Amino acid sequence: MGGRHEDSGCWSDGCDGTQSGKACTCTRTLRYGRCSPSGATVICRPAVLGPRGDVLSPGGLTGALDGVEAVISCIGPEKNLSPGTLMSDGVASILTECKRANIRRFIMQSGIGLSDGHELSCPSRFVVRLSSRIFTAAIIDKAVAERMTQKIDMEWVIVRPVGLLDRPAKGRYTAGPFARVAPLVPLSFDDCADCLLRAATDEPNWIGKIVNVGS
Repeated sequence: MGGRHEDSGCWSDGCDGTQSGKACTCTRTLRYGRCSPSGATVICRPAVLGPRGDVLSPGGLTGALDGVEAVISCIGPEKNLSPGTLMSDGVASILTECKRANIRRFIMQSGIGLSDGHELSCPSRFVVRLSSRIFTAAIIDKAVAERMTQKIDMEWVIVRPVGLLDRPAKGRYTAGPFARVAPLVPLSFDDCADCLLRAATDEPNWIGKIVNVGS
């Protein structure tokens, strides 16, 4: 399911979905939200609903991206211990439609667990490495999606947030390439969504880079 940002021309597609890929059929909007296996929208500013789409169904996104300039992907598995290939297959589907629709910029939400930890403090590096051992399958699938994103022939930004919580936005956070964030200090969904929209519309220095976001 997608949402359009009326001012920026963004389309966002997000879920904590299931392997079925039908995580894109929710009707919530206006904020970044967690979702049931039926899906969620990734918008935190005034928006209207865009076309629905299924990232794992052949042709499931056809036409969904027409008329927009930037796409934000926040798809992800419902269970990180058994993620399947939702990230890699879903991002591949989105990128195919991005190419057909001549999208200018693609934003992929990944996770801080994909960092090798070199930019983090020693304790944070330990946390990230431990997490990657626990959620190995999810890390591997996200890594495939990240590599695909880095090879696309369009502007791209990969955003790696720390853990997310459904709580009020603070309106302040640390974000940028190699930003030293704290993996154990959660970020609100809304603050993460704000960072994603910045990546899509306001941050030319982030293009072609991986951006950490957190506290």
